[in-house]
Amino acid sequence: MSGARKLQTEIDRVMKKVDEGVLLFDDIWEKVYNAEQQNQKEKHEMDLKKEIKKLQRLRDQIKSWIGSSDVKDKDPLIDARKRIETKMEQFKICEKETKTKTYSKEGLLRQEKLDPREEEKQKTTTWIQAMIDQMQALIDECDLEIERLSSGKGKKTNRHKIEDLNVVMTNHKFHITKLEGIMRLVNNDRLEVDVVNDLQEDLEVYIESHEDDDYMMCYDEEMFYEQLGLEDMDVVTVDRVTNVDKSSSKKSKDDDSSAHSGSAKGSKDSRESKKKKSSSSTPMIPLTIGRATVRSSSKSSTTDKDEKELKSSAVTTPTKASNTGIPTPVSAHKTPQPPAGASMASILKRETEMKEKERQVKAAQQAALQQQQQQQQQQQLLREQQARAQQEQLRQKQAQLQRQQEAMRLLLLL
Repeated sequence: MSGARKLQTEIDRVMKKVDEGVLLFDDIWEKVYNAEQQNQKEKHEMDLKKEIKKLQRLRDQIKSWIGSSDVKDKDPLIDARKRIETKMEQFKICEKETKTKTYSKEGLLRQEKLDPREEEKQKTTTWIQAMIDQMQALIDECDLEIERLSSGKGKKTNRHKIEDLNVVMTNHKFHITKLEGIMRLVNNDRLEVDVVNDLQEDLEVYIESHEDDDYMMCYDEEMFYEQLGLEDMDVVTVDRVTNVDKSSSKKSKDDDSSAHSGSAKGSKDSRESKKKKSSSSTPMIPLTIGRATVRSSSKSSTTDKDEKELKSSAVTTPTKASNTGIPTPVSAHKTPQPPAGASMASILKRETEMKEKERQVKAAQQAALQQQQQQQQQQQLLREQQARAQQEQLRQKQAQLQRQQEAMRLLLLL
């Protein structure tokens, strides 16, 4: 019995030395990596080597106890051995880095890895890529949900849900495009890391709250990236509508050239080419007001027998014929031209600005309503505080009155 007690006492003493040695090892480890000069680092590395030697001797003793049948509870010994082996691995890494020469290839590579600016850029691009991956995963989930809702007859019944999911996907894709561009600008040193890091919290809130209706009412996608000044960095957004306008204008020019090429065939052909030219100038709004009546009046004026029909038709046509029976030349009706510079892109831009103004008005109204509610709550709290203060004053007066009555009663007794 005394031998078992003596063994347990020895085990406790060794375990205490292990705990103290591990703490001392960690302290010297910090000194090694905080040393600014090479000679200081080497000195601390020698102290670290001495400490790891002590731990290795304790480890050998612990291993012998683990293999012995006299020790019943071996779990603490196994944990202590693992801790010592972990510190041994740390010492190997430290020894290798300390022996690396400052201006060797490995030393220069290590300095490049430890460049603070590059480390900051790497951290920033890492969280940006993580945001992109999260949004891409959300897009995949929306795709699967849309496929599920669109199966069978569910496409009509779930139309509103599908539209909402498409809006969510559009928002996610917008942010992915922006973040990919920002990551390239950071890698090319065109954006400062500190400015970009300010976006992280806002984007995390967006990912967590993009399904919240209250959050989406105040959501503004352009608000996230205004502080970066991407518009001043030649970031061009291609407008598909301008391409459509260019193609339509090119088509109208081709029609004009074909109309001019056939103008030498006669007056009748020239009139037809003018009509084609006027109609091709605005291909989206073809108007033929008054054409049929003018053509009928010009044909009826060719014979004397149809003079009466000419006079009767002259009343209904937009241009009246002269008394001599010779029809006056009728100019082709000019179709209304769109205002200069009013392309589809500008129209869409105006619509977007109007929607933005409406959204801002709604946001201002909501903010005013919230402010009014807060003022009402503050007034209610103020009234409650005043009521409590009045009650406290009344209670104090009553207590004072009771004390006065008690004092009067004592005086009467005396």
